[in-house]
Amino acid sequence: MEWRSTRWGSLAYDLSSQYFLLEKEDVDESGLPPVRMTLYCMPTFHRQFEFLRGEVLSEGHLGWILGPPGTGKSTTAMAFVPTLNRREWIVTSCVGDA
Repeated sequence: MEWRSTRWGSLAYDLSSQYFLLEKEDVDESGLPPVRMTLYCMPTFHRQFEFLRGEVLSEGHLGWILGPPGTGKSTTAMAFVPTLNRREWIVTSCVGDA
């Protein structure tokens, strides 16, 4: 396993928005395609964001996003992380085989 530091941008999340933009730098080393991504915010995306904010962050719980392959779990997580306040959180991710 190799540790790398990545500079994350800061993004804003809007519950009323239909789209969410991830810059290429936001997904580097994530296993997702290394391109700028415009995500269509399906209701599931918004529910997952609200779960992560309401149940995980504000309550201090551990949260899991479960589902079959290809349903957007990693993409949702990668979209969520840049919305965090960098002064309050340290984000650690493990990608690939360990």
